[in-house]
Amino acid sequence: MTAGHLHAAVRPELRPRLLQVVEYLMASEQHRDAHTLIVSLRRTWSEAIGADHPDCLRLASALAVMLNYLGANEEAYGVHQDNVLRHRRVLGPNHPDTIASEYNMGPFTVAATRGRSKLPSRVAR
Repeated sequence: MTAGHLHAAVRPELRPRLLQVVEYLMASEQHRDAHTLIVSLRRTWSEAIGADHPDCLRLASALAVMLNYLGANEEAYGVHQDNVLRHRRVLGPNHPDTIASEYNMGPFTVAATRGRSKLPSRVAR
């Protein structure tokens, strides 16, 4: 991908395809590449369409999962918490994306309630 692809991301018809690229990179365990793309797209999209747009929320969820896969558990935990709150506020408690963000937050919640200081190293996508 080139910088032009990232600027083109503000075009609504391209966002679903770019989200598919993120999903492919995650599924093929290309975690660093996925993280780099997510961060770039998230910055561009947040400025263009707002951080609470559903596509930006999907990127934020992907970011939380990627941070977890990369071992940045403390940062991932904060992103997961923010995702759950924003998904509930923007999409409502019963939206499938909200439920998925809560599911991804689950391992962190269980670890905290069981008094573990170490956060889980993997969560579902």
